[in-house]
Amino acid sequence: MAQFQIDHASAPDGTVPDIGSRADIVRWLSAYNVAPETDDPAETTLYGPGIRIDFNDADPVTRFMLTEVDTDISHRVLVRIARDFDWVLTDIGTGTQRHLYRPPHDEDDE
Repeated sequence: MAQFQIDHASAPDGTVPDIGSRADIVRWLSAYNVAPETDDPAETTLYGPGIRIDFNDADPVTRFMLTEVDTDISHRVLVRIARDFDWVLTDIGTGTQRHLYRPPHDEDDE
């Protein structure tokens, strides 16, 4: 069972911006079938396919923990989240960092 610390990728000036408000993150992750068990806005744990996300009490969120609770099904959602958000996933056990962000394709760039 791997645990990851999630941080926003560094800005060009080296600072690390906030990830977002807890409400924003809950809304963003709902597209990945990740949600809290209750409608309580103070909820600090989200659950999704094979993963659990834990926030501390800070809002806006600067970092959070993601735990793979079922590695047989967590890989797909973990990779989708890593590719869609400009977040760095640091494996707590190994220190390995993953930054798989793919900016949205802009047809005007062609």
